[in-house]
Amino acid sequence: MTQPIHTREQLEKFSISELRAKCDRLSISRRRSKEDCITDILAAQPQVIAQAEFVAHVEAQANEIAPDLQRMENNRQGYQDATNRLEMQSNDPCYRSGYDRGLRDVSPLPQEAPESVAITYEKIGQTIRGGVWEAIVDDIQILIIGVSGGYKSNLTGVRLIEEFGAMIKETLVAVAKIQEKQKLESAVRSPLAQAITVLGQQGDEFVVENSTNQNRYVVRPNHPDPNSRCECADCRHRGSKCKHQIAVENFLKPSLEKELLAA
Repeated sequence: MTQPIHTREQLEKFSISELRAKCDRLSISRRRSKEDCITDILAAQPQVIAQAEFVAHVEAQANEIAPDLQRMENNRQGYQDATNRLEMQSNDPCYRSGYDRGLRDVSPLPQEAPESVAITYEKIGQTIRGGVWEAIVDDIQILIIGVSGGYKSNLTGVRLIEEFGAMIKETLVAVAKIQEKQKLESAVRSPLAQAITVLGQQGDEFVVENSTNQNRYVVRPNHPDPNSRCECADCRHRGSKCKHQIAVENFLKPSLEKELLAA
């Protein structure tokens, strides 16, 4: 029960016993003098008001929250609407939770999307919002991640795309842009590769030397990680096809041509 609020004038008319009783109700210490009691009561009353208002607010909010059975029904309804391909019907948190779960369960597998026929998108994981799919296109990794409301990809930044098929198209466009950039970089680096000499080969590893500064690097052209195909900073930090890799490619071309002729 909320305590009545009194002014100083009203409290001054109280006896010391009445003041101490009010201190007890406000959960503050009793004081010996009337003035000390009045001072403490006046200081405590605003906090009591604030606490009473807070409790009343919490109780009002609690009354608005649906009972457990209703919340379960909202969750079930959200799930059913999602699996039936219906639009979201409510902003109720329980309904949205069920709807998101339903979306995850009916998210199309990559092989169901016609755009992915030529490229295999392998499901490699699962998040709370959806699956994680991976594909490798010309050594470029594509990751598609299911999130609330659609899909995101490592190649499309923060963009959210609702349809899985549309996301596949966007990632393939991004791959094409990356390939075009790589071609331009390769065109710039090809003349520079003329200064690189292949000193030796051991298995899939090649030792190369730059004749302009005598720097030597190990090149592994077949390494699955683009950042590990050469020891130079250009490759390690940016994954670029560096002049050292181009020099090794040029070195291997005559051998490959001989093998083809022999066949």
